[in-house]
Amino acid sequence: MRQLYKLVGTCFSAGLLAACGGNSGLSSSMPLSVAPQAGLNQFNAAVSPFSRRAGAAERPATKYPGGNIYVADTGNHAIKEILASGGYTTVKTLNTAINEPGGVALDEYGNLYVGGESDNKVYEIPKAGGFTHLRRLGSGFCTPYGVALDAKGDVFVGDSCNHAVKEIVAVNGSITQSPTILTLGSGFSYPTYVALDENDNVFVSDTSAPVGNSSVKEILAAGGYTTVITLGSGFVFDGPEGIALDVNHNVYVADSAGETLYEIPAAGGYSSVSTLASGNTIMGLAVDPQNNLYGPLYHGTTVDELLAATGYTTSNMLGSGFSNPEGIALQYPARQSAIKR
Repeated sequence: MRQLYKLVGTCFSAGLLAACGGNSGLSSSMPLSVAPQAGLNQFNAAVSPFSRRAGAAERPATKYPGGNIYVADTGNHAIKEILASGGYTTVKTLNTAINEPGGVALDEYGNLYVGGESDNKVYEIPKAGGFTHLRRLGSGFCTPYGVALDAKGDVFVGDSCNHAVKEIVAVNGSITQSPTILTLGSGFSYPTYVALDENDNVFVSDTSAPVGNSSVKEILAAGGYTTVITLGSGFVFDGPEGIALDVNHNVYVADSAGETLYEIPAAGGYSSVSTLASGNTIMGLAVDPQNNLYGPLYHGTTVDELLAATGYTTSNMLGSGFSNPEGIALQYPARQSAIKR
């Protein structure tokens, strides 16, 4: 399994759990100048390594209309962009200053937000200046993975080794140099990725360790994020990571340890769990308005696009040259609250 489970063992065996949230001394307002890189990577449309249902025919990719795709290329320590122009064949490196970036999110102004899983920091990468600078948001995190934004510009974080989901509070739409950081709900065990609906309820992959005792949860905004509900009527995942919501509030989950993609339908109050595809490890997850799913192949070099029109039985590989990619965000994402402000 990936770094999270290695880190869990390291923190406990060395008695260093508190140190996981250590501060390197980088100022939250200190820009890091990084020379942007660019490259052209070609790909051939291919069948996903996920197992397919019998009788499905290959179809052309249904790309997200007009939007580029942003990827945390974890193994290459880079944030990259797959350009829509040219059919998602061009991969551009935006920033290489984060050690093993995890989750990535996008606001409506084109700024990127990243969980720095190995350096225990959460960053904003402003679009102004060509994504060459970093701005650190808050402190005290321990292996932060998933990040998501609400309509007010607040940043929500899966703070894994602190067993917490946190909110970095914005003031007038911006994160200040010393922001207020709130802990939401309780009872989590190594939460990783997070997603929001339009009511700002927070959906969490409570990944847990060891593998095999994991769940997907919702922290209700009503009541001030004190109520936590487990979805799927007690369904036990192997190791849920990426999580995304479609326009009908259905929840999609990438169970990386179980190498399976699941759907938790909104109908019925999130009480059932359906298997969509299986056979490979996807970490982050995104969904477009047509309900196509996008996920970086953690043990691969591409991003997988699974087509809703075929019941997620066929897919296309987007981009190339990645190394153990994790987080993903779509430009103009569906049901991600950064589109509201």
